[in-house]
Order: sequence, then C-alpha cells, then structure tokens
Amino acid sequence: GGTQLDQSLIDNSGFESGSADSGLISFGPTNLSISSAQSYAGSNSLLVERSSAATPAPWNGVRFYLSGSNATDNLEVGASYQFSSKVYLDSSSTNLALTIKELSDPDTIVYNTISDYSDGVQSQAWVDLSGQFVYQEYMDFIYIAGVDAGVDFYVDDISISKVGGALVNPEDTDSDGMLDSWEQQFLVPLGLSDITELLPNIDSDGDGSTNLEEYRSDTLPFNPNLSFRVTNTSHDTLNFQCEWKGSPNKEYRVLSTTDLNSGQWNILEEAIPGNLTYTNTWTDDDQSSENKFYKVEIDD
Repeated sequence: GGTQLDQSLIDNSGFESGSADSGLISFGPTNLSISSAQSYAGSNSLLVERSSAATPAPWNGVRFYLSGSNATDNLEVGASYQFSSKVYLDSSSTNLALTIKELSDPDTIVYNTISDYSDGVQSQAWVDLSGQFVYQEYMDFIYIAGVDAGVDFYVDDISISKVGGALVNPEDTDSDGMLDSWEQQFLVPLGLSDITELLPNIDSDGDGSTNLEEYRSDTLPFNPNLSFRVTNTSHDTLNFQCEWKGSPNKEYRVLSTTDLNSGQWNILEEAIPGNLTYTNTWTDDDQSSENKFYKVEIDD
C-alpha cells in the first residue's frame, strides 16, 4: 500500500463489512469493536471504549502504526499523507486530538499533534478530525485520543492516503522543503549546494541543526553560533530558567507539562520576541508541581 495517490491504507474504512482493519489497534487500556449504535455514513462505526479502563488517560484511544514491525503498510519517506476521520463523543470533552508519536532518536519521544479541538467538543455530534503530514521513518504511529477521562467515542470514515505526489512547488523545484531562493542565497555561495541537490538533512555548519531546520527556524546554515536550540537550563528551590538562541524574525512560546505520556502541553507564555545579539531567557517561579517538563517552540 501507499504507492497510489488517494488510495486508503485502511481497509473497511466505514466498518460496514467484516472486522476492523488489522492496522487499527488500541492505544492504552481501551476496547475496540464495530458498533451499530452510531454511524456517520452507512450502518456501523468503530467504538472506542475507554470508560472501563482502570485509569483512563487522555492518550487512551485508537492508533495506526506508520512504521516498525507493527505497521501493516509501507509508507514512502518524504511523501505527503492525508489522515481523515469522523469522530462522535458519548460525552462532551475539553479536547480531541490527532497526534503522531515520533522517535527521532533512541532517547527522545515527541508527540506531534497535527489537528485538535482545543476549545472543546460537544457530545452527540459528528466532527471532522483530519490532517496532513509528511512521512518520515522516525514516525512510529498516529492516534486519535486527547479526550477527557472516561469518555468513549466512535470513529467512522477513517482513511490514510498518499496525496500530492505529482505536484511540484515551483519555488522548491527539488522538493526538499527549502525554497530555491534560500538555497541560492545561503548554500550555493559556500559551494555546499545547488537547487538540483537534496541536502535538507545535512548540518553544513556543524551546530546540531540540519539545513532544513535552519531554514524553518530562520537561522543561518553557515554560522555555528546561530541555530534554534536551548543553550542552558538552571533550577533551584525557587524557580526554573532556560535560555535559547533563535532568530530576530521569529517569536517563541514556552510550554510545560507534568506528564509526558499525556501528550497535553500548557502554554506558559507566547509571542516572546527573538533576538540576534543575545540569548532569550525565560523564568518560571511556579513551584506548585513536584515534577514539570518544559519545551520551547516557534510561535507561528
């Protein structure tokens, strides 16, 4: 699967015949079954029962593996895929999310939410939960979850299909994610690239950020002192402080969570202006939580 455009990798996407696709499996203590109690189209849908779980968590839901031994299809690295689904909640929830678990290296797990209802979802109505992503081999699985504890939900018309394979951005003719004009300005003068080469994953200046990351963060691929990264952290009994470098043309936000497994992050401050001449410094003096994790993102 995955080689033809608009052909879904998930069979029986409307759950009208037989059993659910073998690629759809539980994430956390949930029970999956085909049900006729609710349906978006046709007669059936997939019921995701969470209320019987001993400790239902927001990340308990249904997932589809994108890579690894559990994957039922071979996705193409660098290709764009569309995930589409309809979801019906038994009870209202403060959120509903479509998230990809990423394993960028053995020691780092990232939960990348590509679509959500962070303003809440009302029960007893079908909502669209869809999003596009560019598949990379470090993407583990994609999952529907993020709802309040004890809330069951139904899924219908679920599909993952390859899209846009024949389209070429005229401003990115080699489809490497970096505009030709940017490559000509920053890489060609160094003799490192021209627009016919694929160099998004090369770290030209050895600062730990690839050329693609430098492009996206608006930093310089030939200056090892300019890349978007946290440069220092410190904490004591009164506060936590972090410093990062970035771009004067970007704004940043700081988020925190007390549970990395939940996939839910709280924005502590946003629209923080970047600076070229010195590092950004942010301090948290809230000591209400025994454990807290932080991350810094570009505030698009």
